[in-house]
Amino acid sequence: MKKILKKKKKAAALLTAILLSSIIGVVAIGVSALAVRQVNISETYSNGLVAFYSAESGLEEGLLRYRFNKDTQVPFVINATTDAIGRTPARKYRSLLDRNPMNTYSTTSTGNNNFYLLSDRSQVYDLQTYYKQNYYGDDVNNDGYISQADFTNLSRPNNNFYKLSKDEQKDFTITGSNNPSTDNRIYLYWRWSSNCNAGKARRALEVKLKVDTAASGLPADRDEYTTLFKDTTCGQTIANADTPTIVASGPTVFAPAGGDADLKTKMNILSLKVVSMSLKSIGGSDNDYIAFGFNQGNQNGGSKVAGPTTTIRSLGYFGGVTREISANIDRQSGTILDIFNYVIYKGE
Repeated sequence: MKKILKKKKKAAALLTAILLSSIIGVVAIGVSALAVRQVNISETYSNGLVAFYSAESGLEEGLLRYRFNKDTQVPFVINATTDAIGRTPARKYRSLLDRNPMNTYSTTSTGNNNFYLLSDRSQVYDLQTYYKQNYYGDDVNNDGYISQADFTNLSRPNNNFYKLSKDEQKDFTITGSNNPSTDNRIYLYWRWSSNCNAGKARRALEVKLKVDTAASGLPADRDEYTTLFKDTTCGQTIANADTPTIVASGPTVFAPAGGDADLKTKMNILSLKVVSMSLKSIGGSDNDYIAFGFNQGNQNGGSKVAGPTTTIRSLGYFGGVTREISANIDRQSGTILDIFNYVIYKGE
């Protein structure tokens, strides 16, 4: 009987030892898994910092290039785009920081789409800088270009980029090749925010075009051409003002030269290469503004125009972690001297 009791005690002790060992093993595995997870989280966080600083390096390069050339694009040649108005490049410019801290356009002028391997421990950033788009204005009817049909809604545009307040001036880079009579043409439309009447003050749209005198074969002092388009619905006369064509009524929409809206034809400089345009609202009441938009190349677009902002987008990579920093620079207001007042940064 005593032998049986001893055997039972030994069996219970063995079972208890096994259970305790199992519990300790499970706890040890759990602690180990937790420790491994914490190590991975710590490594990911550490790699994330490196990836962020890599992205920041790309942003700094983009800002540096913008400082010396407001119209810079990275990649230098953007052949394809990925958004509806043709802004975001489908390709990018890649720099490996540990191998070449600052590449040049000469080796990556068209960008690349090479994959970044998770096993790669190099600091890498992909940089995109872009400002060109298919048209400038509020494409209300979503047909891919600006026309009189986009100005029928008096509540549009709601974006101040596409408005001229009283006596406000906006300046635009005019892009295009050396063929001024085709893709350098400008097709402009505008309307006033309210109808005119006898009690309204005189109002007009002032347009200035600067041309490349060397490309146009002109003396250096003939680089600027100006015209003043009066609001024909006001009734008052404005000395030396041109008369625009009404291309749509209710509300009244104007164009410089009839239905094709070609500004250069109206100003008799079709053969000259335009490099910049200025639009200014003249007169009117304090609440008046001009809604405007334009295409370039032909009436339905065809050439890229300078958009309202320059976007610098940098993606940094390290150890399987990606971080992104982007900056939007107002092209009307943002100079390198006050760039931090006019740049909106976003990190992801």
